[in-house]
Order: sequence, then structure tokens, then C-alpha cells
Amino acid sequence: MQIYTFTNPLTMGGMSAPLTVKSLQITGFACGAFPGAAKVAALSITLTDPGSGFQTVVLYQDSTVPAFWNAITSTPDSGDTLQDTITKAIFAKLMADGRVPPGTLSAQAVSTGVGG
Repeated sequence: MQIYTFTNPLTMGGMSAPLTVKSLQITGFACGAFPGAAKVAALSITLTDPGSGFQTVVLYQDSTVPAFWNAITSTPDSGDTLQDTITKAIFAKLMADGRVPPGTLSAQAVSTGVGG
């Protein structure tokens, strides 16, 4: 699993209940086309901070979505899964579009919750 860690954590919320967001991971995404709409599609990305539980949704609904999706290779880089490839492409788009603050993407071990 890939996790995007902010260079500088963000503090959100009110003074009585501040929330610190340090990282985001993709917990859901959907991509779809609009019948009859030339080269327009939607990409919905759900991002969650595993530490705080903060969740946000980023929505693209424009002509950049088909080109983005078509650019994703179905052959992952050596050592990557297709999930890694898609995650890297999504975060690259979010970073390039200024939709996430500066940070780095890295692999994180996935805990199954079994055996400690």
C-alpha cells in the first residue's frame, strides 16, 4: 500500500477540537464516462489520513480524465502491483494539480490484524 506523507502536517478544525493530518492514502476511487459527452469523464478519489481518520474526496469532471486514465500502463514497474501503478499515477496527478500539499509517496506495510 502506498501512503502520501506531507512535508509539513496540516492542522484543521476549530480551536477546541484541532485535527492534525499527516498523511493520506487512497481508500476509494471511481472513474466513469458520460455517454454522449465528447472526451469528458469523471474521476472521484477518496483520501483518508490513517492516523486521524480525516477523509476528503477530490473530484475531477473534465477532459483531463480520459487522457489520465489512458496514460496508466497496465504493466507495472518491476516490484510494483497494478494497484501501486494506479496509486502513483493518481498522486502524481493530485500533486501536479496542486490538490495535495507537498509531500512524498512511499510504500507502507499492510497490517492484516492477524497474529499481532
